[in-house]
Amino acid sequence: IMLREKQELSQQVASLNGQLATVSSTLEQTEEELASVRADFDKYKVRAQSVLRKHQSAGMSQAEADAKQQADDLRQQADTLRIKLNDSVAHIEKLENELKVASGEREVAETRCVNLNIALADKTKQLERIVAEHRSQKLSLETLVQCYKNQLEEKDKASQEQVVRFTQEIEGLRRQLREQPEPVVVAAVVSAETEAVTASITTRTEPPLLEREDGEGSEYIPEYSPSNSPVPSTPKPLLPLDKLLESSDNPIEFPGEREQLEGEVSKLRAELERSHKRAHHQAALLAETEQDAARKEQLIAVLKKEIGRLERCIQRQPHAQNTEYMKNIIFKFVTLETGEDRLRLVPVITTLLQLSPEETQRLAIIAKGQSPDSAAGWGSYFSSWR
Repeated sequence: IMLREKQELSQQVASLNGQLATVSSTLEQTEEELASVRADFDKYKVRAQSVLRKHQSAGMSQAEADAKQQADDLRQQADTLRIKLNDSVAHIEKLENELKVASGEREVAETRCVNLNIALADKTKQLERIVAEHRSQKLSLETLVQCYKNQLEEKDKASQEQVVRFTQEIEGLRRQLREQPEPVVVAAVVSAETEAVTASITTRTEPPLLEREDGEGSEYIPEYSPSNSPVPSTPKPLLPLDKLLESSDNPIEFPGEREQLEGEVSKLRAELERSHKRAHHQAALLAETEQDAARKEQLIAVLKKEIGRLERCIQRQPHAQNTEYMKNIIFKFVTLETGEDRLRLVPVITTLLQLSPEETQRLAIIAKGQSPDSAAGWGSYFSSWR
């Protein structure tokens, strides 16, 4: 092993001696090149000094010209900088003026915001007042409609009774005409019955009708007033006795009597039909008003619930900082069994989470171990609007 190492070391020494010889030759060449370079530099230095002495006199005048040119350039730069400075000052003044205008606009906007908040509060109060007036008007309208319905029912009943009475009177007149042959007696009976019918027609009264304003479906219907068109009391012609005896088998009809009664009955029916149409129209308007009022009441209820929810959310923020305490209370409520212990935690959870009365009630039901109702959401608020 030592011989092998010795041989390796001998080989390394030989290789190192070869490298040393190579480096020595390279060093000699480098020294020769350095000597030649120094000689060339000395020659160039002598030559440069001679050239510098020749051009030294001409260099002084060129330096003065360069200095003047530099001075002119500096003056131009100074003028340019002065102009830029003036422009910058003007721009700064313009920005200051714009800042003042923006500050004024901001103050105006803040004032307008305050005024809008005040106007919003006034509109809210006005809306509440309008809702209250709407409710009172709704009650008044319901009372008037009920009164109007009662009057229409009474009028309908009276009209039916009059039609029945008129029919009975006509039949009675016909029977009397068949039974009594004397024309004078017949004429007297017919005249008396006609006057009674006319008196009963003229004494009819109509229930007062409320005229609707423009835009509410108003229409003009000329009302028939029986009192303004009395039945003409013309004398009936008397029939001779022989003609009366010959026509005793047929009912005797006086000229114009039947047509007059039928005209009165048709007028009564037309008036009754108009009254029914008015009643239906009033009922439709009332139903539409009630639906509108119901929608507004539902919307107000939803808005009140939303306002309450936002207020509870704001009140809940101070308690949200103590999350560890809140977590412990909720965890204890969940892990406890149903009974008095969970019921004691209900007020604490209500205070921490600012629960609504409905949520508090549902939480109390859960604490008792009972099954709560199905959860309510926004869909339940607008269920009637679908």
